[in-house]
Amino acid sequence: MEWAAERHGLEYELKGIVGVSADETNDACIEIVAEVAVEVRCDTVRLRSSAGHDANYPNDTAPIGMILVPSVNGSRYHENEYTEREDVVAGAELLARIVGRRMLV
Repeated sequence: MEWAAERHGLEYELKGIVGVSADETNDACIEIVAEVAVEVRCDTVRLRSSAGHDANYPNDTAPIGMILVPSVNGSRYHENEYTEREDVVAGAELLARIVGRRMLV
């Protein structure tokens, strides 16, 4: 922010107006995501995540886990973010199988 303001000869003031705490993901959710990912032959990397805006609200009523699909060049939260169709389909398949399995329990 400071760099951009100086570059354009501007003054700025930052005020914190919204704060969202991060909630821990649930170990059982992480396990089932990893287990089903192996079944559908998805490459996996386990990341310990503290979900902020993505999952705070549902975490009040149910445990949370996250499925992340890769973005080309690792770009996220940016207008140039792009995920290959096959990765989107793989993530959706993974989610569908997890939901289907949980519905049978």
